[in-house]
Amino acid sequence: MKRSSILFGREPRWWSSQGLQSRKIPDPVHSWLWEPGSLTRRLRSACCGAFRVNLTRQTWGKPFAGESRGLRLQPSRYALIREVELQCNSTSLVLARTIIPAATLKGIHRRLSRLGNRPLGEVIFSDPSLVRLDFSITCVDPDNWTSEQISEGQRVWGRRSRYSVGGGELFVCEFFLPALYVVAGHGDD
Repeated sequence: MKRSSILFGREPRWWSSQGLQSRKIPDPVHSWLWEPGSLTRRLRSACCGAFRVNLTRQTWGKPFAGESRGLRLQPSRYALIREVELQCNSTSLVLARTIIPAATLKGIHRRLSRLGNRPLGEVIFSDPSLVRLDFSITCVDPDNWTSEQISEGQRVWGRRSRYSVGGGELFVCEFFLPALYVVAGHGDD
């Protein structure tokens, strides 16, 4: 059986953004977690034009149980799973995971299955039907990562947004690597 993710050994534990006390979140992380606009746009600005997407995996597979519940998919249903590195030059700043049910990939939204190294945010944030339905955050422990981008002992903050676009839904999960705060001018926090 295919693994659900090349980033994680198991699904991260997500918390509602409303129930979390923001003082537990380091200052440099806070503004990235609560970024209301396009992360792609903000990263392009921080990278002074050296921004790129590296597609690491795109496949039809079974999402994690929480992802299936959140998207109201039967546990046996497959969805398009896309995992990428958002980079400044060759330095990875963000690891991202997108879960797109087949029902979302209808009509003009079929293009979401053919993005390759094009940023998802560039497409969905230009769609006037886009609505963020809910939002949660996580702090992934070092022992849960399988990605080579995570150094031993690092905890990584992330956010998960459930969007409605063109009548369908998708999850976008973004995990902020320590290099992001250096590139963005926040030091080594």
